[in-house]
Formats: sequence, structure tokens, C-alpha cells
Amino acid sequence: MAIPTQPTETSIVTKSYRLYGKSPTSTELTEAISDGIAMVKSDLMNSGREWSFLRRTAYKPMAIGVSRIQAPTDYSKLISAVLLDGVRSGTAQAGTSTTITLAAADNGGAEDSRGKILVIKSGTGSEQALQIKSFDASTKVATMEEAWTTTPDSSSTYLVADDHKELHLQQIWNFDELQLPFLSGAPVNIYHQTDDVEGDFKFDYTPDKEYVVQLRYYSDLRKEDTDTGTNTRYATILRKLEQVLVQGVLVWLLQDDGRVQFELPKYSRMLALTEGQFLYPNNARQKAELAEDAY
Repeated sequence: MAIPTQPTETSIVTKSYRLYGKSPTSTELTEAISDGIAMVKSDLMNSGREWSFLRRTAYKPMAIGVSRIQAPTDYSKLISAVLLDGVRSGTAQAGTSTTITLAAADNGGAEDSRGKILVIKSGTGSEQALQIKSFDASTKVATMEEAWTTTPDSSSTYLVADDHKELHLQQIWNFDELQLPFLSGAPVNIYHQTDDVEGDFKFDYTPDKEYVVQLRYYSDLRKEDTDTGTNTRYATILRKLEQVLVQGVLVWLLQDDGRVQFELPKYSRMLALTEGQFLYPNNARQKAELAEDAY
């Protein structure tokens, strides 16, 4: 049996137009994608931000003396933050799709490398992190457990993380009281400060080393890259949300049509069913709602 074709934004709005009773023009398709699907995404995000399919992980390097990092461009809500450190760091000699050759001076062994997270801090492939599957101490070649998204090269700096410390999320209005810019060291607390884009994360101590912060967070559905060629996760999102998207776009098409009174309740029920299936009722790790929701 053939595997069903993955839905696309075009196929979704085409189905909506079929239910509407019309064959759309290319201009109408574009408008339905930009406005109709956007309406459904907003409705979903207004229902809550803790959608299971929007869980993401990002690795953000810190600069010595700079106690802030930029939040990911698709950021919505923090799940956890972990400070990564290690004694093994440097500039890579080379890389392939599944390996990286560490610096010639690296003194790690096979046993103490296996299973460690290696983060690309800067250069080609920056902000990627993979687990080391095996390490050849003589050639300095680390084989990763999967392929890199962007292959590192001799411009890539790295950190082999062997120290993981969870950071404590604090409310941003505490920042002026708890920040210690006159002290350098490993940060303990993290604060999210919103702006007109995705915001910044601030820290209490000024970092004395080039730490890496592992951020686990919920992305914003409205900020997801819709190019399935570069963001394969978006195809999965469309598959999970296909029915509610089709019905939502239909409601958008029927805004000035009397049939909307029959289709809107169906859409509301689909939203509720989607919430029950994919939306977490709460996030036990989120201990400072005001830090992100009110400021």
C-alpha cells in the first residue's frame, strides 16, 4: 500500500475551497494561505502554548562578559534551561556529515567521550549539538550518533559538555534585585525579557567562560518556518493539524456567508479535540509564569 501524500498548505486550502464549493484562483490560494491558515494558527496559540509538536531544543553559546543571549527566533515559552560546561573545547580540524575531527591538542579518551554532547559554538554549523557515538583518541575523530544538519569544518569551534547545571527561571521584575553584574562566574538564574520580536534571556552573573545554554522550549506556531524543504517538522505539524486547518480556513472563507453558523460550531469542536490530543494541561517545570506572560 502506498504511503499517503503529506499535506501541504496548498492542498489544505484547496480542500477548504472544495467544501466551499469553488475552484480557487492562484491569487485566492495565496490569500487563503497567508490569512486563513494564519487565523487558525492564532486560534491554536490563543488556546495555549504548550503544544506537544512544538517542543524544541536550542543551544546558545555565551560570550565572556556578556550576561544575555538572544532567544530563538521561533520562541514562545521556556520549559527548562541547562548550563553546559566542559574542559574540552577548541577549534575543529575538519568534519564530515557524521564526524568531527577535534583539535590536535584534545586529550580525551574513547571511554570518557562516548555519550557526551558536543556543541558547535561558532563557525560553520554553529548552535548544533549531537551526542558522540565513538571517539578515536589517535585520530581525534568523533563519530556522532546522527548526521549534522550543517557539516562543521576547520572554522567550527566546539565544546564537549561534561557538566550540566539546571538554571532557575526567575521573574523578570526580580532581575534588578538579583543580578550581579559586578561578579563573574557561572550563571545560576535565567530571566526572559520580551520585546517586539522574540526577546532575550538575561542572567544574574556575568559569565567568566564561554558556556553554552541548552534551552528546551515551546516554539510559536505562527513563527514556524513554512518551508518544508528546510524545516521538515512543519510537514509533521500540517499532518497533525490537517483537519482543523481545513475546517478553520473554510470558516474564514465563509465570514460573510450564512453557512458560517453551521461550520463555526464544527470548527470549535475540532479545536477542542485538537487541544485534548496535543495540548499539555500544564507544565510542571514552568514555575514563573509572570516572567514570560506579563512582561
